[in-house]
Amino acid sequence: STPYPTLFPYTTLFRSERVVHTLKGIAGTIGATELAAHTAELESYVKLISVADPNMLELESKLNQVREALTKVRNEIELYFDSSENITANQSPDEKTLSTSELQERLSKLDEMLENYEAEVGDFIFDELYFLRDGHFAKEFIELNKLVESYDFEAARAVVASILSSLNES
Repeated sequence: STPYPTLFPYTTLFRSERVVHTLKGIAGTIGATELAAHTAELESYVKLISVADPNMLELESKLNQVREALTKVRNEIELYFDSSENITANQSPDEKTLSTSELQERLSKLDEMLENYEAEVGDFIFDELYFLRDGHFAKEFIELNKLVESYDFEAARAVVASILSSLNES
């Protein structure tokens, strides 16, 4: 039994065409090029046939190609999240092992990146400051991530300044 529902004959061709079109768009968005190519081919084919068409076997073959590509994408996504858990478990040192001056240095570097609107800001936060999510500055870390994701770098700089101020007071 397949984990994906069969598109035919349980839905109309129109609905199937919409489902395939949506899947093609999602595949393109996430960079699953093989899946996008197969769904584009399937979408073109669905547009050309009718329910009574004797080429339904060909359609089923194209659908199986899409299923196989989708399974690969699903497995890659699972692998990504499994490896992400390992990466975050082995992330940079926690707050207790990082000196205040080292943390200030990283935050100053982040502030400079934010000031210059550098594209790598999100990566820097993940690589160099991820440990903050579980520490004393967890609330600020969450806020900082939200602001960077919405490209509000000025507000993100204010959060960094607040953290630096707290560090200077202690």
